[in-house]
Amino acid sequence: MSEFDFPYPDVRQRLEELVAAFGADRVMFGSDFPYIMDDFPSGPEMAYTETSRLLYSWQLPLSPQDLHMIQRGTAEKLFGKWDS
Repeated sequence: MSEFDFPYPDVRQRLEELVAAFGADRVMFGSDFPYIMDDFPSGPEMAYTETSRLLYSWQLPLSPQDLHMIQRGTAEKLFGKWDS
């Protein structure tokens, strides 16, 4: 949860702390739909896409494998793989 509107500047540090404490294989990217749809800058159809790009724009000190785990890999471990 962020105390700010997109691009949620306070979430970056929280994410770094979570990954440091638990590892990227135990952190999962998620959305808070429909809540971010109401006032998202580029409209509701882009809310998920732009929010998921934040992980890369923040330039976190994470490997490509860690970013993959956070965005998709951890969920696939829990729920099974899905088509690309």
